[in-house]
Amino acid sequence: MRKVTFLSDSLPERDRIEATSHILSAPGGKTTVARCSAADFHCRLESLELPGLYSLVMHSSAVVIDCAGGGPRSDHFRFGFGAAPWSMACAGVDTTIQRRDAYLRSSEFPCTFACDTSAGARVVEIPAQEIFRRLRIKDTAFARPVLGDTPGLSLLRQYLGALDQGDALSDPVEQRLFVGHVYDLMALVLGANADALEQARHGGLRAARLKAAKDFIDAHLLDPDLSDRAVAAHLGVSDRYVRMLFAGEGTSCKSYIHARRLAAAYAMLTSPVWVRVKIIDLAYRCGFSDITTFNRQFRARYGMTPSEAREAPSEARPNMGDWK
Repeated sequence: MRKVTFLSDSLPERDRIEATSHILSAPGGKTTVARCSAADFHCRLESLELPGLYSLVMHSSAVVIDCAGGGPRSDHFRFGFGAAPWSMACAGVDTTIQRRDAYLRSSEFPCTFACDTSAGARVVEIPAQEIFRRLRIKDTAFARPVLGDTPGLSLLRQYLGALDQGDALSDPVEQRLFVGHVYDLMALVLGANADALEQARHGGLRAARLKAAKDFIDAHLLDPDLSDRAVAAHLGVSDRYVRMLFAGEGTSCKSYIHARRLAAAYAMLTSPVWVRVKIIDLAYRCGFSDITTFNRQFRARYGMTPSEAREAPSEARPNMGDWK
């Protein structure tokens, strides 16, 4: 895995446009950047390369990006999401990509993008053959928007968020699984053939729903009604399906919720920020409604009481309280 971060503000203003154009040209054909206003230009680029997948996240001031097409990756497709409306001109067609939409285009052909406000976007590039062999209809005219309500698009967007979580994909086996799941989800969005659809149900779709379930749980730990039923309602699936998702990891939704609540409590107990907050208040804050249950479960997981965890020197604490 290879990561690169570029900050235009580390350069003099006169050099920022040229440097940004150079960085954006590196993965493929020549790319030229132009500002949309007389204001100073700012850009942050974060790229990550895995076997079979290249990701670029961009945050910039208003900008026009002209991609010449061709280059060493002309046999790849780019799938992009915008955090603001973008206009796209490609193959003689002008299109507006709204905030919730995405677009698909071949890297072989020229394309121009423009955003007249502060811009944010993620682009994922994968080999064209990986798309073609999974599709029901192999349309070669790939230069089109993908509307935000397309089935599977929000799951794909959310699943790609794993790329932003530090070293979550540092293991080569995890990388290969992740890339395969992205291929599955793209096929679902674009129209998977029968074989790809079956593969996605057991691969990418399942992995994306599990990640979505975990993200929902982490965001709602303080909700006393958090349960597999609440998770199922959020995902739009059955309670049984949610239980099946977690069973595949050798646990249950209920156990996962308890584990995340305990991890949150442990992190707070061992942080100086929360030192003046009573343990019972921390337990309630982390979603526990009964202090006796909290104490019992905490000791079973960490081998010490909440009070002992708070008072123990850092070197005596178990390294089990990772949270966020």
